[in-house]
Amino acid sequence: YAWPSDGNHGGPRCGVTWDPTGSARTVVRAAYGLYYDPIITATAGITRYISGQPDTVRTLALAAPGAFAAWAAPGRRLPESTAIQLAGGSYPSVAITIDPGLRNPYAHHMFLGADHLITPRVRLSAGFVYARGINALGTIDYNPVLPDLGPGRRPADINGQAGTSASVLQYTSFGETWFRGLTLSLDGSVDNRLFFRVGYTLSKAEDTSTDFQSAFLPQNNGRGRDPLQLSGLPIGFRPDDERGPALHDERQRLVATGSYRIPWDVIVSGLVTAASGWPYNILAGTDLNGDRDG
Repeated sequence: YAWPSDGNHGGPRCGVTWDPTGSARTVVRAAYGLYYDPIITATAGITRYISGQPDTVRTLALAAPGAFAAWAAPGRRLPESTAIQLAGGSYPSVAITIDPGLRNPYAHHMFLGADHLITPRVRLSAGFVYARGINALGTIDYNPVLPDLGPGRRPADINGQAGTSASVLQYTSFGETWFRGLTLSLDGSVDNRLFFRVGYTLSKAEDTSTDFQSAFLPQNNGRGRDPLQLSGLPIGFRPDDERGPALHDERQRLVATGSYRIPWDVIVSGLVTAASGWPYNILAGTDLNGDRDG
C-alpha cells in the first residue's frame, strides 16, 4: 500500500483578555488552540529498518543459559550462526509496519483563568487547562497468538499450522489523551528585596496509548486484521479498554521559590518542590505475544 499522508492541517488559535472592572487590577483570560504533531515522518525510520528482512535490524532475545554464551564470547560478540543455534535453530521474525491510514495526532488546548492584584506588588492567579488529544500513535499486534485457535496459533497461520506466521506490529493512530488541570499561584515582592512565588497544580492525565515504543502493546490486541479494512483496527480490538492514568500523570504539585537581596547586592534564593508520585506501567514480564522478542 502507499505510504500514508496527512496534510490537511489547519491550526486555529485565539485568545481573549478582559478587564471586567476597568481598574487593571483584575484580568480574565481565555484561549483556545488546535495543535498538530507530524508523527508520520518520525516513524518512517523505525518501520524501514525493523521490517523482519535479513538486511534490516533484527532483535534476538536469548534467555539463560544461552545468554551466558554471548558474555563468554570473544569481545562479548556472538556469531549470528551461533546465536541462531542457541535460539533453537531459527531467527524470530519481527516486523513493524505503518498503518496505511495513519493520521498525524492533534490536540485541542483550552484555557480559562484570572489574575488579581491583591496589592500593587502581589498577584493571585487561578486557571483551568483542558487538553484533548486525538489520533495518538500506538502499537498493536495485528497477528497475535490466540490460545482458542490452538497452542501457538495465530490468525494468519498457513493451513492452520502453528509457526507458519509471525507477530506483525503496526503503528496505528488509535490513541486518545485527556488532561485536566487547575493551577493556583501567588507571586510578588516585598520592598524590592524579597521576591517569592508559590504555585499549586491539581491535575489528571489519562490516555489509551503510552507512546510509540513497540514494547508497549495493548492488553488485548484483538483477533487480527480485517481483510476488508486494511486501514482499520484489528477485529475485536477495543481502544477504550486501554484508558487509564498516563505515565506522566501527577495529581498534585506544589512549587515555592524565593529570593532575598542581602547587602553588597548578593541574592540568596531557594526552591522547594512537593509532588504526588507518578504511576508506573505494569508489564507481564514474559513473552505474551510469542514473537520471541524480549
